[in-house]
Amino acid sequence: MEKKKRRYIRDLFTTIMDLRWHYHVLMFISGFIVSWLFFAVLWLTLAHFNGDVDRSDDDPGLCVDHVYDFSTALLYSLETQTTIGYGYRVIGAHCPIGTTILMAQTCFGIFIQCFTTGIVFAKIARPKRRAQVSLNSSNHKTYITSMHACNTNNSKSKLQI
Repeated sequence: MEKKKRRYIRDLFTTIMDLRWHYHVLMFISGFIVSWLFFAVLWLTLAHFNGDVDRSDDDPGLCVDHVYDFSTALLYSLETQTTIGYGYRVIGAHCPIGTTILMAQTCFGIFIQCFTTGIVFAKIARPKRRAQVSLNSSNHKTYITSMHACNTNNSKSKLQI
């Protein structure tokens, strides 16, 4: 039994493909939510270390404008990753750490979307029960029982197996 578990973990793509649809939906939704929460913590940490939480909105030294608490940081994270537009919450041009976090979150969000799209298309295009066939194929052996040349009516030799 332990050997079978290791085989599923080694071939992660096939394991993901064999999951039922509701597990796929749950995995994708949780992936997005976890990434939004993780980057919200990063944005709030940046705002705290830069002192943006205690300053007024008109201060030109703000790194992330209009991020005061976790809910505003979560909204900023959501707006960044889904590219829906910012409104009031914007990053300052003089904040290189914020720019780095912004680029990392954008790339991570694109990765999640590409992974989701790829898995959905592969699962739709994949024949049913294919993984079970490939798992059991190592137990099957093929033997050549006879090999001889035979003549047909048109006098050409063919190999019959």
